[in-house]
Amino acid sequence: HAECVRALKGLALLIKDHDGVLVGSAKLISFDGGINETGETVLRAPAKAGTYWWSVVCPARATDDLSHEEIAGRFSITVKPHATRIVVWDVPSAAVVGAKFRLKVGIKCSSGCRLEGREFAIVDNAGVQAATGRVGGDPWPDSTALYFADVEVEAPAAEGLTRWEARVAAAAIKLSGSDAEIPHEAGSSTFGVRFVPSPESPVRVRVIDREKKTPLKAASIVMHPYRTVTDDTGWAEIKVTNGPYLLMVSHSTYLSCSFSVEVAGDFTTTAELDLEPALDPSDMYN
Repeated sequence: HAECVRALKGLALLIKDHDGVLVGSAKLISFDGGINETGETVLRAPAKAGTYWWSVVCPARATDDLSHEEIAGRFSITVKPHATRIVVWDVPSAAVVGAKFRLKVGIKCSSGCRLEGREFAIVDNAGVQAATGRVGGDPWPDSTALYFADVEVEAPAAEGLTRWEARVAAAAIKLSGSDAEIPHEAGSSTFGVRFVPSPESPVRVRVIDREKKTPLKAASIVMHPYRTVTDDTGWAEIKVTNGPYLLMVSHSTYLSCSFSVEVAGDFTTTAELDLEPALDPSDMYN
């Protein structure tokens, strides 16, 4: 018996699918402890989700010294749909009630399938469809198969912070250059949108280095829920509704500052930031 098992080394085992169709083979390449083993074998899964029973067949073999009959063993595989991830970005910090606003929606397959033309829907906090769109044929720059679209949405008439959702339905996606259709799961992503009255007054903020008096580019200006950043000249403009605000200014290499303001019309102010002190390595050990 041991000699028979050892003699199987080099024999190709046949792998057959649920319909009895040959889908691959695996050669016995090692013999250790009375057991023959194959190397790693790559097989293509069925195109439809579900549980399948496949078989491994050891063909009958006869030599001058040894012979054995065909034997087979069964194993199951469970095929799952590809996962679908949907992301939303460039959502405005505040959208005006009754007006239109824009955002970006991206869809990605867990296996990197091409998803151009995949349809999605934007649903408001009441479950009502507010907009639909389709992703384009080119992935987002420097991404791996993230297909995206810019979509316009109409804001509701009511003010307040609400949670909306982007949804993509389950679908069978045809592989490029093939008739095979791969099932893809549904996906969803929630995001918050704050709806505010139409802004009444422009606020202009100049941000400078306190010591050098030079303008600071890309400083963040926040007057919740409104936000913007400064341009190359250190200026930023934002429209807000009249009322009291805490104006917060920050920059990546400067200490942040904040101060209270009351907006009742056109408003202009200057924020002077101090450079962050350099870290003394010796302080880490004190």
